[in-house]
Amino acid sequence: AGARAETALAALQASAWCLFDPEIRGKEVALMGRGLLPALALAEEVRRRRESARARALPPSSGRVLPRLAAAGPGSAPLDATPDGLSTDCGWIRVVFRPGDPPDLPGLNRQAFFHACDGPYNRSSVSLLAFYSRIQARFHDGDRRLVGSLDAMVDPDFFRRESGPHELLVLYRAPGSAVLAVDGTPRARTRLDRPLSGAFRRLFAGHRPGNWTLHGSVAVEAGFGTLDQAPPALRALLDGEASTGTEGAPAEGKTGGIAP
Repeated sequence: AGARAETALAALQASAWCLFDPEIRGKEVALMGRGLLPALALAEEVRRRRESARARALPPSSGRVLPRLAAAGPGSAPLDATPDGLSTDCGWIRVVFRPGDPPDLPGLNRQAFFHACDGPYNRSSVSLLAFYSRIQARFHDGDRRLVGSLDAMVDPDFFRRESGPHELLVLYRAPGSAVLAVDGTPRARTRLDRPLSGAFRRLFAGHRPGNWTLHGSVAVEAGFGTLDQAPPALRALLDGEASTGTEGAPAEGKTGGIAP
């Protein structure tokens, strides 16, 4: 978001002269740009304050705690999460992925290992996905806005039948942080600055609405509202007691971390 704001600011400064006389020369354009800076800075500060107020207004989850569930996929039908839903405040997801051979590799590789959401697929949601040669975890809040994401690059052969099985593990606390481990190695960590709110009422193993499917099979273990049964070493990462090498990454997430 910060990079997009900087790009928009630079573009506005560069094009501001078009609002005036097209015969204006470089020095006058520079003077205009400097004159606009205070107004643009004020507009950015107002935007930040509104975003902060919106984040503070998001309520905690209304769902119940479930220390552990188990499921297998692929399958397009949602798992039973009870009408009351499951807590989105924190959770852990462990996936054992046994790859098949996607027919379009090395082209588009778009797979879903696990997805949990509240009604619409991107409201109060957590997704564990493969996109091209990346393993991604994405988090959306009750307003369907991206809270943060985790991103780890893997070799394209990771998705070939002969390379499996693979273990994917995500832990998160919102607000707080999230961490992604691939085959036992922490690969990425990011901050989550607000709650996801809502409750998980739809759970999918090996599928996500929006034509995300799976080439292979998954066995899923997960817990929501508590991290009691999550691996202690990764719980320590959430609490800042250990390092993945990616601390300080912005909410959008960055590729990298400790190489496997």
